[in-house]
Amino acid sequence: MKFNVLFSSLMLFGVMSASAQITITQDDFSNMNGVSVIQILDTTNLSAMSPGNAGANQSWDLSAIGDDSRDTVKFVNAAGVGCFSAFPTATYAMKVPGFDGFVYLSVTNSSLDMLGMCGVFMPPSITIAPYTPGYKKLTFPATMGTTFSGTTKQILQFGLENPPPDSARQVSTISYTAVADGWGTVKTPFGTYNALRIKNTETKVDSLYMKMVDTWTYAGLPPTTTVTTTYEWWVKNNFPVANMQINAAGQVTNASYNVISTSGVDEPTSGIPSTYIYPNPTSASFAVENSYPAARTFLLVNLLGQTVFEAPIVDPVMEFSTETMTKGIYMTIIRDAKGETLSTGKLVVE
Repeated sequence: MKFNVLFSSLMLFGVMSASAQITITQDDFSNMNGVSVIQILDTTNLSAMSPGNAGANQSWDLSAIGDDSRDTVKFVNAAGVGCFSAFPTATYAMKVPGFDGFVYLSVTNSSLDMLGMCGVFMPPSITIAPYTPGYKKLTFPATMGTTFSGTTKQILQFGLENPPPDSARQVSTISYTAVADGWGTVKTPFGTYNALRIKNTETKVDSLYMKMVDTWTYAGLPPTTTVTTTYEWWVKNNFPVANMQINAAGQVTNASYNVISTSGVDEPTSGIPSTYIYPNPTSASFAVENSYPAARTFLLVNLLGQTVFEAPIVDPVMEFSTETMTKGIYMTIIRDAKGETLSTGKLVVE
């Protein structure tokens, strides 16, 4: 299969041979619909990693980031997707691996904000978890010296399988301070780019509550505080091409670089499985094309979190009828033999 990446197209003007300071604006995120980001993650070589120096005209060499695992994040138009009614100002919905739902983003002329997420945290219920207010990822125009900060709260609530307690609620209070602390060229295993580096220091305090007989009660466990510093290398017309996280002890806990591809093209055969559902929307039947070797079950879940269809996966391509299905939007789920989610998506039945 062919791998058509945006790094080799006109859509990524950030790939340049000479270093120059860049300014990132709202216009750099005007064409993300249908874009997939393949994140290549290093989990074993972290002791040798360093974010490098701050300042002007830097050369950040991140070419040592390894290829231990891969995830694919997809961007779609937020309108009409999943819980869009809960995030009506969202510009994009972001599909992330390991989560049966979407993360919602807003792009305005002043900022890029993460609004929250909606999906199945604990099956079968769908949870809507906004950031109040939105979590800023960038302010525009972004150039060296740009700073922004804020405090936001998020509540993750989910039912429990064996009540009591009936439900659990994690309340997270997040304070963050970010600065564009440098510009220059960043080298990843995939290429070299003109980049603006954003350093974001986040303090997150998590508290747990339990619901007993319609009453929420503090669980009694001491709040958990996590301090994380994240470095992101942003380029023009693109999300970050590299990321690195450092804990409060100064240890690198996460390092990755990103490869971008357009939607609808074939992805590389080097170990990145995928699921395609077509036609979508559909009115009579649809096919599920799956390349996950561990896939065992295909499910459709409605927006109330109810499983309305379930079938074993016995062939790479399977066709199903929609004759008994109610018109609407369904979440598609591919699971392995242990019940763990391998892939999620959306099916529209007309």
